[in-house]
Amino acid sequence: TFDDISFESVVFFDEDDAELLTASDAFIKACNDCLKAIEILKWGNIQFESIREQLQKLVTSSKEMSLLFELSKGKSKASDIGPLKTIKTQLGEIIKLRETIATLDAEHELIEGLKSPIDEIKKLSAFALEKTTEVFNKIKTISDKNWKLLYYESPTGLIPSKLVLERGKKIEPFLSKQNYEVVGKYFANSGLQRSIALSFLCALIEEQDGGISFVLFDDPILSLDEDHRENWADEILAPLIESGVQTILATHQD
Repeated sequence: TFDDISFESVVFFDEDDAELLTASDAFIKACNDCLKAIEILKWGNIQFESIREQLQKLVTSSKEMSLLFELSKGKSKASDIGPLKTIKTQLGEIIKLRETIATLDAEHELIEGLKSPIDEIKKLSAFALEKTTEVFNKIKTISDKNWKLLYYESPTGLIPSKLVLERGKKIEPFLSKQNYEVVGKYFANSGLQRSIALSFLCALIEEQDGGISFVLFDDPILSLDEDHRENWADEILAPLIESGVQTILATHQD
């Protein structure tokens, strides 16, 4: 240490300089503290050497008890986990597929349960279609018959073919000749158009199943000449009245 150093034999400074004496004492104390610290470190190095060696063996040794060995085993185990993760993913997909199949099975059972009622509805639908077709074919036949009674001549050779429901709920008559059809309003005069409408209307009334109490005609003979009016009254209107349908006829004609 610096405790044994004597400053009496060596004069470095003025002995009367009190400030310098104080500073030198502090410096000497700091040097002594450093020396003590060095000695402590030396002692610690000697005392903990065995511990350091043991730690080094635990970490770096290739034996089974070393940390390095355990880490290497963990790495190997991690590589083994890869296929397991793949299997886990596939199992998850299989579970989802099984749930989907279960849902489809339930839906299939529901459909199977509805199959019998649907078959009955199909039969009813087929019956309704058959009856509807039968009724409309009969209406068409009666319409053709009424038209021939009411308006038997056709200078153009065109005869009523069908009625088509256009946009706005408007019914458009079509005329035909051999293999072609034309729109009635462009090729039929007003009398022919009126006769087609009356023929179809009276066919509908004739085929209704008692659901109409009375019929109101608003000037039905308008646009018809005398011959056609007589045909209308004798051949169509009279049988309609005789059938029991109450008929009200409004006209401005004499």
